[in-house]
Amino acid sequence: MSLGNNNAQTVKSLLNQLIETKGWEEKLDEAKLPEIWLEVAGEKISKYAKTGKFEDGVLTILTESSTWRSELKLRTDEIIKKLNDKLGKEVIKSLKIK
Repeated sequence: MSLGNNNAQTVKSLLNQLIETKGWEEKLDEAKLPEIWLEVAGEKISKYAKTGKFEDGVLTILTESSTWRSELKLRTDEIIKKLNDKLGKEVIKSLKIK
């Protein structure tokens, strides 16, 4: 008797149900954001702008200068789209850039 893919699918389904019923989805997405930010923003921008708090669909980006704040504000729609594409769903509704 083998422990094939069916058992793995069952465990995955149970974990997904647990995550959904406990309301942990947003926390899991939040945990992924720093790594995804690095991919989306690239190394250069990531040196000067980091992810901050994520709450109710609003991601805070912390920047080191007004120049980077301005640049990121101009690219907000593009950044949101890329982050959501990486997450595989629409999680981020807006950015707060500080």
